[in-house]
Amino acid sequence: MNKIHLISIGTGVVIVIILAVFFITKDEESSVISEQPVVHLSKSVKPDNGEKATPLSDDLPTANTNSIVVITNNNEAVPVKLNDNLRLIPDEPCPVDNFDVFVDGALQAFRKNLSDKEKDEALRNVDAIGTPMIMPVIMLALEDDNSEIRSAAIDAIQSLDDPCVIPAVEKAMDDNEPIIRQDAINALLKVDDKDINDALIKAINDSDEEVRESAFEVMLFQESPTILPAAEATIQIKNPEIQSQAINILEDIPSASAIDAIINYGLLSDYDEIRKAAAESLRSITGKDLDSYDKWVDWWDKNKTSCPENLSADKWAEWWKER
Repeated sequence: MNKIHLISIGTGVVIVIILAVFFITKDEESSVISEQPVVHLSKSVKPDNGEKATPLSDDLPTANTNSIVVITNNNEAVPVKLNDNLRLIPDEPCPVDNFDVFVDGALQAFRKNLSDKEKDEALRNVDAIGTPMIMPVIMLALEDDNSEIRSAAIDAIQSLDDPCVIPAVEKAMDDNEPIIRQDAINALLKVDDKDINDALIKAINDSDEEVRESAFEVMLFQESPTILPAAEATIQIKNPEIQSQAINILEDIPSASAIDAIINYGLLSDYDEIRKAAAESLRSITGKDLDSYDKWVDWWDKNKTSCPENLSADKWAEWWKER
């Protein structure tokens, strides 16, 4: 009976020891997991002491060209492989300078010519940043041999609405893929800057119809004297469909120069339907109904200097109604 009792006690002790070891091991695993890099951008890049995380370099013993450094929950710098399927998306607004590490990591992905998967992930990460600081990455990505990578680069600038995208758009206009050229022009939709004209002029002369249509849409959306050079170049192209689009664009631009272009190019077009469209456009703008090119020129020479400058489209229309 005593032996049985001792065996029971011994068995219980063994079970207790096994359970203790199991829970200790689980605690250690939990501790390790808790120290893994935090993926939330706003919580991981900048430690509490204000020091900024930096990308790994060849000078560090733990350097790896496929890695960047992020900050753990314990504010420790930890190398993380770019191919660990990280999706570093901000979950709350962050100061711009917090994003440096991700831009640097993306630059490394292209400078080291990593895999397409790693490059694509790098572009996804900078796409989430949404500030002009991503442009060096975009310019590198547009040189990639893979058209899908180049397309992803153009996708990443669609929401910037900043003149910083213009060099990238101009670069993309030389791409051999029409969809990339089209998407590049669409990135100019809300960029109100005179430097967009070169890209627009190139687009309206593009061999692809959809690229040309995108250029027309950008100019129609702008309704601004900013795009006058492109609109004037458009109406001079000897193609009735293109000239018709140009007249629609010029009619919406509140500028004396737009009227100049309609008179000098629209009324003198080689195509009868364009001459009629130009006359109708001039009547719509000015309220005048003149029946010849010479009469329009004579009237405009007398009234051109009285046209106000820098009016909004609404004010421009009101001004003409009062004449």
